[in-house]
Amino acid sequence: MAFCTNCGNKIDENALFCTRCGTAVNNEFVSAKGNSKQMYEEFIPTLGIGRRFVFKEKSIIYGNEEYDYSKLSPIRLITAPTFASNGVAQTTAENGVVLTLAFNRKDNVRFGAVLTYANEQIDKEHGNIKKYKFLLQSSSGSKIEVYEDYLKIYYFKAMSNKGSESVDKIGKDFGLSGKGLTGKITGGLGKAFDNISNLGTGINNTFKGGATGEIIMFTDLNISIKDNTLIINEYLIPLGQQNIDKAKEIIAYIKNTLELIKRESETTTVKQEIWEPIKGKNREFSFYGEKLEIPENLDVYNSYRKKFKQMAEKYTEKVRIDYNAKVNDFISFMEFFLKIYKENLSPIIQKAV
Repeated sequence: MAFCTNCGNKIDENALFCTRCGTAVNNEFVSAKGNSKQMYEEFIPTLGIGRRFVFKEKSIIYGNEEYDYSKLSPIRLITAPTFASNGVAQTTAENGVVLTLAFNRKDNVRFGAVLTYANEQIDKEHGNIKKYKFLLQSSSGSKIEVYEDYLKIYYFKAMSNKGSESVDKIGKDFGLSGKGLTGKITGGLGKAFDNISNLGTGINNTFKGGATGEIIMFTDLNISIKDNTLIINEYLIPLGQQNIDKAKEIIAYIKNTLELIKRESETTTVKQEIWEPIKGKNREFSFYGEKLEIPENLDVYNSYRKKFKQMAEKYTEKVRIDYNAKVNDFISFMEFFLKIYKENLSPIIQKAV
């Protein structure tokens, strides 16, 4: 018998993650039977939807097939589980097969922990090394990636008791209570059907798309922790015990980075390169036995051309540095590429005019 070192929950001796808080179990742990622990996290969806699947150290078993992480695309969370529906994530195999990973609500925390592990392995197998400083996966389905001076948030609205309230109201409209069928069904039948319709629409909407990443610069960020909830601008992200310390580290990192940015902005002044006016002159060259004359204005042009080439090479290197620091995927490419391009092209244009 083993217990989680974070929350004290009793865990299976073969488990790699706590089923309550998602804390990873020491991989070097050896069970009482003397067997080395192996990654084998099994999920069986409820509500009659989805197939059984298992996360292993280097692959996923889906139904009767096994897929290496090297053959899969990153796993994307489509929706978090609710009282009335499974959580759903998807990945695509290189042969085009879509793996729909449905998991029930009681496995939410464990799935989040294993999802982080699996995506790290998939990125590693494809050579996509993430440059984030921190990664926080919430049990609500939301995920935060913290980079050098910005963070990316994949947000899912946290689960609430709204669905349970709808069911309770439906029951009351039908005259159902804990004491049995006491009311008249016909009196509230119309309202009950309306509520059922609204509930169905809400559940259906959760399957129409997953969270897309939103980039927020540290300078545009308000972040704090209150009542085990991470507050990022208008987003509320519930924190399990396994994420509290990491959230505090993230806040400390952001605070230190902002202080560094402020100090650098106070001490750094923008120095514009000053060029002395170039005066050209007529030049003569021998070209295959013929005399080639270069007029004064063309000599001026050629001299400036060389200076602009040197300037362009300097800013090209700066673009490369900025690009590598900020662009990590398609979302960050769309967010930063044009900004980086314009910021580094602007000084050259200003010099030209």
